[in-house]
Amino acid sequence: MLSNLLRNTLITAAITFPIISLSGQNALASDRRNFLVKNNNELEIIRLHVSSASSRYWGRNILNKDITSGGSGMVSFSNSSNQCFYDIKAVYSNRTHDINRVNLCRVYSIRFNGHGGTYRGVN
Repeated sequence: MLSNLLRNTLITAAITFPIISLSGQNALASDRRNFLVKNNNELEIIRLHVSSASSRYWGRNILNKDITSGGSGMVSFSNSSNQCFYDIKAVYSNRTHDINRVNLCRVYSIRFNGHGGTYRGVN
């Protein structure tokens, strides 16, 4: 049981450690999973989590700084996985959040729209 938990944690960590760059530069542009996050919400995105769609764990926040309303940031992967389907969780300044499931091998830009998050309570 403990070894399965450790194995799952290590796999999740290896998959969910993309790097976000808010400078606008396309670091590691050769990875087809890299994507642009656009904040079309009136609230700031204060945390962003990217996790394998098959994982039950979100992993750490990948933002170096908040993404302001109308702002954007580039997310670049730093692992050699060829997985395409990911869940992306944006947490807003009012602690609500939105979740998108995305095929990052086919999508380059992800927008978070609306007035606050769809979900209440942050895990």
